[in-house]
Amino acid sequence: MSSINNRTKRGFNLNFNQVPGPSTSEYYEKFLNDLHVNKLIFSDDGPEYPFNINDLVEIETIATTRHVIKRMKHKPSKKEMAVKFVHIPHNRHSTDDENLRKLKHLVREIQIFRELRNEPNIVRFYGFCLYEGQALICMELMDLSLKELSLKFIESGQKFPEDLLCCIIVAVLKSLVACKSKNIIHRDVRPDNILLSRDGAIKLCDFGESRILHDSLASTFEGALSYWPPERFEHEKAKLDILADIWSLGITLIEIVTGSVPYRDRKGNVPNNIILLQNLIVNLDTNKTVEEAMEGYTEGIKDFMKSCLKKVEERPKYLDLMATQFYKFSVVS
Repeated sequence: MSSINNRTKRGFNLNFNQVPGPSTSEYYEKFLNDLHVNKLIFSDDGPEYPFNINDLVEIETIATTRHVIKRMKHKPSKKEMAVKFVHIPHNRHSTDDENLRKLKHLVREIQIFRELRNEPNIVRFYGFCLYEGQALICMELMDLSLKELSLKFIESGQKFPEDLLCCIIVAVLKSLVACKSKNIIHRDVRPDNILLSRDGAIKLCDFGESRILHDSLASTFEGALSYWPPERFEHEKAKLDILADIWSLGITLIEIVTGSVPYRDRKGNVPNNIILLQNLIVNLDTNKTVEEAMEGYTEGIKDFMKSCLKKVEERPKYLDLMATQFYKFSVVS
């Protein structure tokens, strides 16, 4: 293991001469003042640590998809954590409006993460630091994603355990209810964003696509298309509420059992063509899809998944799903 670098420690310096207009710089200053940056707190009753880049030791890279995420150790506390590296938007080749939009997106993710930091089914937020043009989002380290666990069962030819599916359903619904209590819709529920630890914890992560709801509605298009509900394709400004996350949960459950989302082109592949994928999502035969994917599982979990994948006007809300006998049995079993 080695420290990230041996360069002399220095404060974060964003050169606003690179930004065409004043609005991004003003928003950035507000961002610094509002979010208590450059501090790490690992527990509510623990000490507060000032950020020092030389206190962080890199162990390994966890992910490199949309952002680099590294497993790191904080030397003063001896605490291991996951650190997500996000470039601060200040591209001189972009318009000020574009830079401002990206910065607001980053600020919103951090605000939401802070709001949810004490929720037991959501990955804990430790703090947010700035260093050399990057935001370091520091959070609880988990052992693997639901996607990785699912692939282990599929590659070994084993059936994904139904009791574990039930635990996942309970944990994800509790996390979504916690989000809703803060007027938040997650908008990116999928196997990659559900994490597990060896002690049995199941937690939702990645709030980069989340939105703070106004009257339970959000109207921008982000997240992974394969998990979008049919109503999201209705028109350019389709309104979304919490029911979109319920659909995504249903698709997620099918994927972890079968290894794939339930959409296939003529060659048997998940289509890359957006129009074709849209048609498959809008015309999904829910009953047939669930019955085929969940062969050998109980009727209770099949019925639950069919409910998640109903048309939006018939789809139950979180509390309706939590009131079902299947959910109540899953909680106590």
